[in-house]
Amino acid sequence: MTDEELNGRIDDPDEDRAIAAFLDAVAPALRDEAVWAEPPAGLADSIIAAIAAERQAPPPDVATTPNAVPTAPPSVASARRRRRSRAAWWVGAAAAAAVAALAVGIVVTRDDEGPVEAFAIEGTDLAPNADASAVVTELGAGVAIALDVHDLPPAPEGFYYQGWVRNGEDEAVTVGTFHMRSGDASVTLWSGVDVNEYSTLTITLQKEGAGPESSGKVYLRGSIEP
Repeated sequence: MTDEELNGRIDDPDEDRAIAAFLDAVAPALRDEAVWAEPPAGLADSIIAAIAAERQAPPPDVATTPNAVPTAPPSVASARRRRRSRAAWWVGAAAAAAVAALAVGIVVTRDDEGPVEAFAIEGTDLAPNADASAVVTELGAGVAIALDVHDLPPAPEGFYYQGWVRNGEDEAVTVGTFHMRSGDASVTLWSGVDVNEYSTLTITLQKEGAGPESSGKVYLRGSIEP
């Protein structure tokens, strides 16, 4: 029996399904036109080096493992190891390519958008030591507000923080909630309205079950007008 016939007999359906699921997961990223734009200098070389190192790594050999108990005849076990080694290398290479594609897409997107501007968000009298910086990004689904928060007291049990964007008439639209119970953190808020019009960001402390309206207890405030 040839190696090809032996490999065909010991195919692992679970392994094939895992590879197919991985391909389904990375396919949307690989179909994105932005990820195939011109990459930064040196990125391709670093990816090729990583793949080469993975390919050269020897697979584990049951025969050289102390106290190993063989579970198949040597010829079958050897063929299975070779097949799994090839599958592991292929999945590793595909993962490296997907990560590289995403990295290129991120770099190209940032280059297209130009310099990133961070807006200062200051603590009020309710949290004088707190502060944050906000980075606003226009996306297809709305406006992402990446908030890097420092020294904001954790929300007590039964309370949470809520973000709002406000216009010149002090009309507010909520942009998300968080609680900060693990200390300083980065929070992503989402706005469905134009931040050129709703350009003031406030963070209020809300009581659970008290209703959708703002409590008026503002802990952070700042302008996010581009």
